[in-house]
Amino acid sequence: MDDNILILIFKLIFGVVLCFAGLRLRKAVLPLFWFVILFNLASPYTPLLIADEKIVLLLNILAGLIGAFFSYSLEGLTVYILGFYAGFNLFTSIFGATSMLGLIGGIVLGIILAIVGAKLYKLIIVISTSWIGAGLITPIIYHFASIPLQQIFFTIIIFVLGVIIQLSTNKKMYGE
Repeated sequence: MDDNILILIFKLIFGVVLCFAGLRLRKAVLPLFWFVILFNLASPYTPLLIADEKIVLLLNILAGLIGAFFSYSLEGLTVYILGFYAGFNLFTSIFGATSMLGLIGGIVLGIILAIVGAKLYKLIIVISTSWIGAGLITPIIYHFASIPLQQIFFTIIIFVLGVIIQLSTNKKMYGE
């Protein structure tokens, strides 16, 4: 099987899990979130230090594992980052990241959702995971199917479905 197809399948599965079960699976999602962040942060720099590709990959994985290990103590920070990312990404997806309105609006909405995340962290996890999951799902669907709707509107439809499903399957939203 082609590597690109495997990556698409992984992204689709991960997107569906995030979009429709992000809150329920947050104890698994948060370590994965930090793994990806630290793996991606290490990736550009480790080749500057070491030439062997296998050792570079190993160090990047190690950086990701360190992030995953500390994710439970960083849950509050994760919610702030997820809130900011969801707000920024949502606004800039609609208004564009290259316009001043899109950039400033994205930053403002990101900050608002990050602050709201302090009080309503489970709601921010639902919104963030639904938006990120929808963002992973939609391009894959558009890659294989012809849908007579602009991609951003289809993403918003998937996002809203994800939020509705997560809220309806997590009745004890604000209780632990």
